[in-house]
Amino acid sequence: MIFLPIKQKKGGERKMEKRRVRLMVNGMPVSLLTDETDEYMQSLVQQVETEIHQAETPYGPAERPIVMAALNLCDQAVRAEKEAQALKKQLEEQQALVQKQADQIHALRA
Repeated sequence: MIFLPIKQKKGGERKMEKRRVRLMVNGMPVSLLTDETDEYMQSLVQQVETEIHQAETPYGPAERPIVMAALNLCDQAVRAEKEAQALKKQLEEQQALVQKQADQIHALRA
C-alpha cells in the first residue's frame, strides 16, 4: 500500500487527516481516500477477497463472483444496520424505563 497525506479542511477547522490509499483487491488496483488504519484497510481487502473467492464458480461470466461478493457484503451491512437500530431502540426503551422508575422514587421520597 502507498499512502500520500492529504489534509482536509472545512470551515477553517482541521479535520482528521485523510490519505490516498492504493490497494490491490482481487488483482485490481483500487485508489481511495481514507482516515482508517493500514490494518483496517487490509482487513477490508481480505474480507472482499474472501467473499469473491467463495462466490467463484467455473461457470458464468468472470464478473459474477465480484457481483455476488458485493451483494453478500451489502446484505451483511444492511442486516447489521437493522440490528444496530433495534438495539438502539431497545436501549432507549430501557433508559426511559429507568428514568420513569427514578422519577417514581423521587416522588415517593418527596
